[in-house]
Amino acid sequence: MTTLLLCNPAYADDHLVNFSYWNWGEAFQMKKDDLVQDSNSNFSALGLEYEYSSGLKSRGWNAAAALLLGQATGGDANGNIIYIASYQRFFGAAAKVNWFWRVERRVYLEAGPLLLFRSFQWPSSADGISADSGSTVNFGASLNLRIRMNRRLDFCQSLGTLLSKGGTMWSAGLGYRF
Repeated sequence: MTTLLLCNPAYADDHLVNFSYWNWGEAFQMKKDDLVQDSNSNFSALGLEYEYSSGLKSRGWNAAAALLLGQATGGDANGNIIYIASYQRFFGAAAKVNWFWRVERRVYLEAGPLLLFRSFQWPSSADGISADSGSTVNFGASLNLRIRMNRRLDFCQSLGTLLSKGGTMWSAGLGYRF
């Protein structure tokens, strides 16, 4: 079967570099002494991705790795604990494997698992409030809509969920095929 696929002119390998914007939320928890308060946090990042794609023109798979650089905001000004941390810089990485199906001449649907890593720790406040959100490594799943604008340019939008104390993840990017 492998020989048949390699000899098939409709079977192709592609490489893509993608510049993207990522955004996701995580459950956020603040602690001071015996008090605990829940809230939300938001992570926004710019990503640089490399993607390898293989398969037939109508279906196949792709694998991507991304480096992320961004800022996080979390906290709450209401309740018993007042803590807000904004513009906290972080570095991260992501890996995805997707299966794709061509639904129209230039439109593809993709689905698959997602692995997200972020190197980040919330700062403690001067009055002893500590904060935590999500996890350093998080797994999830995403559904992507890819539009092939022309032979070289792709627009890809992803919507997914993170499993460990995570929420909804969204990204959009413009990619160049070579």
